[in-house]
Amino acid sequence: MPNIQLQFRRGTASEWTSFNPTLAAGELGIETDTKQFKVGDGVTSWSSLSYGGIEGPTGRTGPTGAGSTGPTGAASTVTGPTGVTGPTGAGSTGPTGAASTVTGPTGPAGYIGSDGATGRTGPTGPTGSRGTDGANSADFPAVTALTNVTQSGSVFTKSGGTNGAQDAGFYSPAGYTYPEITFIAPQTNKVFMVAGHRYQDYSGYPDQGIFVDSNGTAQAFQQNPFAGSSMGSYNAGSIFKIVFSSSNVKYYIDGDLRFTSPLYDDGTFYLNCALVSTGASVKMVGFTPSRQGPAGPTGPGGASTITINEVSGTSQTLSTSNWNQYFYLTNAGFNSLTLPASSVTSNGGRFWTLRNATNAYLSITLTNTLSLTSPLVIPPSNATTLAVSAVSSNTILLL
Repeated sequence: MPNIQLQFRRGTASEWTSFNPTLAAGELGIETDTKQFKVGDGVTSWSSLSYGGIEGPTGRTGPTGAGSTGPTGAASTVTGPTGVTGPTGAGSTGPTGAASTVTGPTGPAGYIGSDGATGRTGPTGPTGSRGTDGANSADFPAVTALTNVTQSGSVFTKSGGTNGAQDAGFYSPAGYTYPEITFIAPQTNKVFMVAGHRYQDYSGYPDQGIFVDSNGTAQAFQQNPFAGSSMGSYNAGSIFKIVFSSSNVKYYIDGDLRFTSPLYDDGTFYLNCALVSTGASVKMVGFTPSRQGPAGPTGPGGASTITINEVSGTSQTLSTSNWNQYFYLTNAGFNSLTLPASSVTSNGGRFWTLRNATNAYLSITLTNTLSLTSPLVIPPSNATTLAVSAVSSNTILLL
């Protein structure tokens, strides 16, 4: 005979309670986890039906047994089914709890809105203060054949080769018949040489040049006869200049003519620089055709020329050897100025000019104060200038 299988509607107690269906009349519903069942009547929902099918009237309560109460059983380790949720109580809602002190998680970012219309242009702000003036300009040449040398802007430094050997340097690709060479020595304890040479070769002896020694002195060199002539001392930051002309070569330190020699030979001269000491540096190397033409007839006396010097040290002396010169004070630690001991009688138009090119106030102790109060304080930058006249009255102006 065929195998007939009969299955009743079923589910867990929580599933029945959650769904709470109304069973059809005579329809059987079984709780699979409690093994209890209910029989529907077609009207009553599941939660309101009684378990066990059709039930008769409740019988009378039997008499209480005479036996003593048995011991309490061990606590169950199995959690019973969740009961039906009771009706909401009639009591009033309690007071609102205190605000949380813990910030909730940040919600997702909203969409970026479209750009708004461009607002009106605001008024132009005030003009900023003037920056620090740089050192006086020079015509910096293109150089080639950099060997054992590192270049950073206008500074060339020996970074390879042997200390004390003439194995690091560079030269210019172009040459001039009567050149003018300028350069600055950033230090006083290194050896290097800058020259005008008829060959592009910094490793040999120059035709006409300056040998900067490590003891704070310099020498003018010439090839024929080969000799070195003392140019005296120099400072860190001193400006050197070599001027070639058809008749001679002049050598300057900080605008002061230190030596004059005959022109060794005619021809085209190239800039040659040899860095001898390891770490020796030279900066702001200028190489141009000489600005001096052939000597013309002597004209009437005119105004004196002005030599511009960068003063990177902390002191400066003013004397007849450096009048009509302009000094840029580029060291914020500049603190000492020596003035002439007494009035300097001379032709009119003799003076010294010092300009604070730093961003700091300079407090300067004066030697031979004349009519000034020591220390003298000069404000920073823009056009603040101290002018000291070399005429008999030693007029002093702060511009």
